[in-house]
Amino acid sequence: KSHSFSAITFLDISSGMISKAKEYMYHNHKEHISKIKFIQGTYEQLPSPEIYHVIITPFVLDCLDDKVLGNTLTALHSKLEYNGQWLFTDFNVPPKPFFIKWLSKGLILLLYSFFNLFCKLGMYQLPDFSKHFSRLFVQPQDSNYFLRGMVVTQRYIKSTG
Repeated sequence: KSHSFSAITFLDISSGMISKAKEYMYHNHKEHISKIKFIQGTYEQLPSPEIYHVIITPFVLDCLDDKVLGNTLTALHSKLEYNGQWLFTDFNVPPKPFFIKWLSKGLILLLYSFFNLFCKLGMYQLPDFSKHFSRLFVQPQDSNYFLRGMVVTQRYIKSTG
């Protein structure tokens, strides 16, 4: 609402999520729907010449195993313009206090068990996000933690060198 934009690419592997996003935009922001390109698939379906000012990955990277995550981040990083921003939000296991650390591990295991039961996800723990992001970025510009550290939001900026 507070920023104007000329175009958005909405990428999702799920046709159902794309339908929900289109429906939401139609009912709440119809004036902007013509500026949004909806693409079903993975980063491989993104148009090759396009470079993005901002990439937002809210609660999607936790569904990727370590190898796929590494490939995905590298490919998306190459589509981000210099000084472009990457906004990352996902689940997190805080290092302490002990009780919150183990509670978050238990909740994450419960979520993965649910998704494995119904979606055959094939994963049971969070990937090492920081390992992959630190390959591509010097450090996050901002980090914010929510729900006692069980959710993290970080902003990265692609440097020129």
